[in-house]
Amino acid sequence: MGDSSGEADRPIVDFSIPERIVRWRRYAREEARAAQKAADDNPAEAILAASLATMYLALAADADRFGELPEIPDDEVGGDE
Repeated sequence: MGDSSGEADRPIVDFSIPERIVRWRRYAREEARAAQKAADDNPAEAILAASLATMYLALAADADRFGELPEIPDDEVGGDE
């Protein structure tokens, strides 16, 4: 998922919700293509790529529907050791 525009170094939190939706939809298309290409030769890779595509589409749909994203705490916060 290379971004030749130089925005690849920007953290996702710096993007507006509409920008995030566009990026996640683009990422979903890229992963769906990767899944389709890998389907015959490497089923495990195809499943992973399809899962990522689904995740990106779900993120885009939630952001589009609600106009915001829920705060998700880091795994390290309050983690049990």
